[in-house]
Amino acid sequence: MKDFLYGRKPVFNILQNSPEIVISVYIQDSISLSKSETEILNTLKVSVTKLPRRKMDDITLENHQGIICEVKEFQYTHFGDVGKNIDKYNTILCLDKIQDPHNMGAIIRSATLFGVDLILMLDHDQVAINATVFKTSAGTLFKTKIARVSNLSNAIEQLKKNGYWIYCSALADDSVEIDQIKFDTKSVIIVGNEGEGVSKKIQNISDYKFKIETKNIIDSLNVSVATGIILHSLSKSRG
Repeated sequence: MKDFLYGRKPVFNILQNSPEIVISVYIQDSISLSKSETEILNTLKVSVTKLPRRKMDDITLENHQGIICEVKEFQYTHFGDVGKNIDKYNTILCLDKIQDPHNMGAIIRSATLFGVDLILMLDHDQVAINATVFKTSAGTLFKTKIARVSNLSNAIEQLKKNGYWIYCSALADDSVEIDQIKFDTKSVIIVGNEGEGVSKKIQNISDYKFKIETKNIIDSLNVSVATGIILHSLSKSRG
């Protein structure tokens, strides 16, 4: 299955920052490129094909802005590498069934900005890595290590045996305010599904449960917004 990214800014972002993953570029024959865009294409010497609008729309019906590129398939990190290279993974962000690609992309962006070493997620019941995820991640997707597992609870138990402390975001009666948490050097941060949050099973195997206090209890925070706040708090906690 071919993977495509689209849109003027996302495509030239990937051409400048991760050209090694680009297979080819398709440009609508009726649009004009800027001098800097032309220089980027000429410098990288990637395969460029000009196509009429209808052919571009055959590739994707999304708002491609006349620019589409085919990229190599995203390469997931093998979860087994964590135990073998434990010194490389201080902070692991665990996602429990995130469904929205915009949330996923925003989470990846925050994870990259705050130095998360690995994102861990299920290989099912979880949004796939796609063009929307990439676009929302603002080009950070291919700078991020992501591992998939078939059983999240088992993976978390393995991490505990390897010396990680497990911190779970949950609106529970026994959750403490996040500012009271002192995150360990080896930390696994768990955030949950947009509707149901983190499953009870995973909450029960966590070492700590925390929540973000808000002024008005009208609804829970969007998971991508909450993740950004959590990772910022972790960064402050470690000084």
